[in-house]
Amino acid sequence: MTATNRQLLLPGIGPARKQAAHAHFEEIARGWLAEARAYARRQCELTGSVTIDDVRTAVGELPEGIHHNAYGAVFASDEFYPIGFMASKRPSNNGRMVRRWTVR
Repeated sequence: MTATNRQLLLPGIGPARKQAAHAHFEEIARGWLAEARAYARRQCELTGSVTIDDVRTAVGELPEGIHHNAYGAVFASDEFYPIGFMASKRPSNNGRMVRRWTVR
C-alpha cells in the first residue's frame, strides 16, 4: 500500500477526508469504477436495486494494489441513492448488512 493510500485511510478522518479518498480512488481505479457503475445502472433498471455484493460478483474484484475501501466509491455519486439494507451473501462478510441502492 502506498503512503498516500495509508494516509487516506486513517480512522476518524471525517467527511472531507472521505471525499478526498473517493477522489483518489476515482483516479487510480477509473476503469473499474466505470464498469462497476455501468453494471449497477443496468441492474437497477432490471431489478430495481443493486448491492455491492452484486457488483463484485458481476464485475469482479478491484485491480491488484487498490485498497478495498474503493468499493465505497461505486455509489458515491448523486446518481445512486440508498433504499435499504440486506444481509450480505458473501461468505467472507459473515451476514453483515450491506446497502441496497437504486438510480435516480
